[in-house]
Amino acid sequence: MLLVSGLSAGSYRLSDRLPILRLRDDFLAIATLGFGILVRVLLDNSDRFIEVLGGSRGFVGLPRITNLELTLFTTAFLILITRNAYLFQVAACSGNVSKMMNWPQRFRNRYHPK
Repeated sequence: MLLVSGLSAGSYRLSDRLPILRLRDDFLAIATLGFGILVRVLLDNSDRFIEVLGGSRGFVGLPRITNLELTLFTTAFLILITRNAYLFQVAACSGNVSKMMNWPQRFRNRYHPK
């Protein structure tokens, strides 16, 4: 699949560049933008050619693989991981890594004295 994707991207670029290869500077930029708009319009109207593509509605008939609970849990988990990584980096820069890594012992001594 990766090879097919690379070949299709290369053929797209080749078909984009061959007709406008002799253009330079601003004309090349204008022609590239025009070709991009042409491809967008073709994909917007692709449901007339291939029904599965759905045109501007996107792919149709695909099952949903997520729900709200999974999305919220994943977002909260990633925020927590990012926050901890940031705090660890701040502690590493300030030289407090040993204190940060030793927090269970400090918590135990503070709230459960011997």
